[in-house]
Amino acid sequence: MLNQHRDLRALAVGPNMTPNRCRAMTEQEFFWIYENHIKRYAAIHRAECGFCNRGEGVGGGYNRLHAAWMGPYESLDDAAHKLLARIATLHDIRYCTRCF
Repeated sequence: MLNQHRDLRALAVGPNMTPNRCRAMTEQEFFWIYENHIKRYAAIHRAECGFCNRGEGVGGGYNRLHAAWMGPYESLDDAAHKLLARIATLHDIRYCTRCF
């Protein structure tokens, strides 16, 4: 978990993205954060990710009592800053393994 927090802090403060961590981003790309309130974790997704579906989740639905999609964010840095503000309330912060 600590390594993931370090990665997010690095993204928030500068251009420390490595090619194996993030593919090239375009100006049209948007990011979403999925937060699970029960398991207390959050993940950053690209809008086009099958798990994200532009904030609608898999199959176009999710239980709003247990989870939330936040976004869209215009940059990965914006999404990382949002998560850093909530870091004390979450057990785990990660990048989606499908789209990153």
